[in-house]
Amino acid sequence: MSDLCELPTGRACFNYFPDIQTKSLPLAHLKFYEKRTIKAIVEQIVANVFHVSVRQLHSKSRNRAHVAFARQTAMYLSHVVCGLNFSEVGELFHRDRTTVAHACKCVEDQRDNLAFDRGMDFLETATTLLLSRVKSFNGEVI
Repeated sequence: MSDLCELPTGRACFNYFPDIQTKSLPLAHLKFYEKRTIKAIVEQIVANVFHVSVRQLHSKSRNRAHVAFARQTAMYLSHVVCGLNFSEVGELFHRDRTTVAHACKCVEDQRDNLAFDRGMDFLETATTLLLSRVKSFNGEVI
């Protein structure tokens, strides 16, 4: 979690994406993208930030707290940023909808920490920007 707290926030986020305007992007169109593409993008972002592999995110193991929290963060982003409901997220991550609800609660509880909250703001912005570049008809990143 310490890496997440060190991420740039606010306008500094857009230094990573200089060609994107800083206006808010419409998220309604994300539901039409192939859900597996959404999952792959979210998992790659989370894996890079939390220094875990995508394979570890797919693991059923719960014995490594940092991997479990990274997985919970991926589920949270899929729900909050992409607008998928708990059942849809659960289907993507091969988990029950109640597990997804618990994951979202765990992440929300951590957002009381200001540094963590800023890191999550960065992740939400990065996820939104990357998903906005996906073509809906075939899932290719442009």
